[in-house]
Amino acid sequence: MDMRRSRAYRPGHGPVEVMEPRLALSGIIASLATTPRANHPARAAAGTSVHALAGVGGQNAAFLTNQFLQPTGTPTPKELRREYFRFTFVGPYSGGPGQFSDVKSSVYIRGEGRSTIILHGDLQLKAIVPTDPTRPTSGQLTIFDRNINANTVVGLDLLGSTADLDRRGRPTHLKFQTDPNVSSGIAVESLSSGTVDIRYRPGRGGIHGVADTGTASVVIQGTFYTLGTSNLLRNVAINP
Repeated sequence: MDMRRSRAYRPGHGPVEVMEPRLALSGIIASLATTPRANHPARAAAGTSVHALAGVGGQNAAFLTNQFLQPTGTPTPKELRREYFRFTFVGPYSGGPGQFSDVKSSVYIRGEGRSTIILHGDLQLKAIVPTDPTRPTSGQLTIFDRNINANTVVGLDLLGSTADLDRRGRPTHLKFQTDPNVSSGIAVESLSSGTVDIRYRPGRGGIHGVADTGTASVVIQGTFYTLGTSNLLRNVAINP
């Protein structure tokens, strides 16, 4: 481009907007490395000034017993009906040895299905069987709403018993509770409890290197207390 023409594109006329200073990425990392991570409001408040604490009004301790987040009373019949939910999923599974010395075997399930709160969703579940029969079976499952506008992910931690294994040593019955580190959307700060029942149908063809494959059906049911303040789609009717 001709030098005389290029001058026309320089900010020589009119006001020039001043940009705010930005910290370099290395500076941000250094500051994070010297600042303890706060996982709870009370811990976060511990690092603030006395003036900031005065503005809080001494409510940090009360947040630990937020009755809305942690209900203490007996739910009404209407609330029990609202909290009841049921998921059904079907999909492929694969089973094999454990990944650690104290794990006898593991099973991994992928499925698709629906529920009383999600029209169409996906499931990923993994459970392990310990070598010590006195220890519980355990695992975790994650349910994804295929409607990505809902931004809903339901994470459930699983615990069971080695008494609830089928003849091939696979877990068939586990109990669950909400995993707050995984859940999002309508499942934010949710409380849940219930059971997971799994049935296996071995396939004829196998996967190379995998001893046990086939189709699994998973039924998840129980109570699911949600806040009702984290579902973005509830505001659709009032959007301009």
